[in-house]
Amino acid sequence: QERRAFLCLNLLLTPQPIRTQELCRTLDCSRSTILNDLEKVEGWLAQKNITLVKQPRVGLCCSGDELERRQLILDILTESLGTQNLLRYAELGTEPPDRVALLLAGSLLPLQMAQVIFSGLKRLDNLLRRPIEDDHLAQLIVRLAIAFCRGFSGCALNLDDPNADYIPQTAEYAAARLVLDE
Repeated sequence: QERRAFLCLNLLLTPQPIRTQELCRTLDCSRSTILNDLEKVEGWLAQKNITLVKQPRVGLCCSGDELERRQLILDILTESLGTQNLLRYAELGTEPPDRVALLLAGSLLPLQMAQVIFSGLKRLDNLLRRPIEDDHLAQLIVRLAIAFCRGFSGCALNLDDPNADYIPQTAEYAAARLVLDE
């Protein structure tokens, strides 16, 4: 199950096709094991309106709505790691409990990025004088990491918001702007 979560996460995160042998190397598994897992992953992704695209001699990638992809990434990571493990990782650099969980965290959220995001959110928390609950803090960390990761890999980020004119006038926006500038 952890291997499948890792496969899903990697396929959802990267816009370029991933070769099967690369997945075998990363997970230290045989090709038949990876292909068997990919068959199950394909069915699960299809239920979530994401298509696993198989391109012979090129690799595998996912196709589907960007917001659905981001939600799946969030679900996979928070379910696989758990809120407390994710927060310990981001705040203290404590490694997740097993190798696959560490691979999951590292593929989306390298430790340095996790710690920068965590400290920025805690700074924001202090500026606004409103504590962020652990579950929401973990989700914010993952959502920001997804945006960074998808943006860095060249994916178009759909940031349309019906409140786009109102948002810059809020105290939250001003505080977030200050933290980002820092």
